[in-house]
Amino acid sequence: MRNKLENYFTNLWYGEKKPNVLLRGLSKAFDTVRLSREKKLKKSYSVNHQFSVPVIVVGNISVGGTGKTPVVLFLIQELRKLGYTVGVISRGYGGSKSKQHSVVLTESSTAEEVGDEARMIHKLASVPFAVGSNRLEAAQMLLDQNPEISLILSDDGLQHYRLQRDVEILIIDGQRGFGNQHLLPAGPLREPLSRVDSVDMVLVNGEATHESLIDVHGMQFDLQSKDLKKLNSEAEVCDLKWFHGKTVHAFAGIGNPERFFTLLESMGIEVMRHSLPDHALMPKDFFVEHENDILIMTEKDAVKYPYIFAENFWYLPVEVKMNVDDQAKLIEVLGVKLRERNDL
Repeated sequence: MRNKLENYFTNLWYGEKKPNVLLRGLSKAFDTVRLSREKKLKKSYSVNHQFSVPVIVVGNISVGGTGKTPVVLFLIQELRKLGYTVGVISRGYGGSKSKQHSVVLTESSTAEEVGDEARMIHKLASVPFAVGSNRLEAAQMLLDQNPEISLILSDDGLQHYRLQRDVEILIIDGQRGFGNQHLLPAGPLREPLSRVDSVDMVLVNGEATHESLIDVHGMQFDLQSKDLKKLNSEAEVCDLKWFHGKTVHAFAGIGNPERFFTLLESMGIEVMRHSLPDHALMPKDFFVEHENDILIMTEKDAVKYPYIFAENFWYLPVEVKMNVDDQAKLIEVLGVKLRERNDL
């Protein structure tokens, strides 16, 4: 049922069909509630909520995947080059512990406890990380336990207006853009398009081909695939080209699975698609059924299955790549914004 609903809304938001009168009416109601919530959060924000370090918020205004997690990993790397000791906070979506209270991750934290994205970033970047629905509490807890932190990076949170933000970075999918440009539920937008003008930087994932991005000026990045790694045996790697001409089963529980499947097919691989809702778990029976097949998943999915072992189960890491000019511009803007904050 959940898959059918997601497919319905994905086709509506990014297809040719126009939303009906009922959905457009619900979008107006959503906007009313959204504005009320935004005013309330901004009113409750005060100088008392200011942290001792600058905060960068990375997020989007549309539902679904835009490539935010690889961007966060990229920014951690670049900010370290600027001399910052980075701490990361997020909601920890899907994590059982983060629903109840804020939690600082440890080496033993699992994706089930803290969410797949948080577990993945913490594992790959070895960065202090806290999750919780109250990002203010999560950030303060992180700073209390890690006084060496000189900058906080918020993975998502553009709409969490009680949270301090010294730099806002908006991530957009170049293929999907803003869809039909309607607010939820008639369209994919959490906030109106005017929000684009208020952020400090816009990063576009891939070429900006969608018609809704004609007037949007942002820096482009691409997600470049790396060598495949064997699930739960990361020392074993394999060039993706080795699977050229072969049939593989691929699954993805991410915001835009089609981008992942298309990437594999661009390498001449015949892909048997298995889509999941974002953050969802694949049933254990699926792995038993395909234990003799070649199975490829995303890196975000891989952290959810520490108990699965098979000869031909792999995951595909990706990393952000930008042209030299855009990368230099990104670092320059970040440097200026952060110096302004530190000079206050």
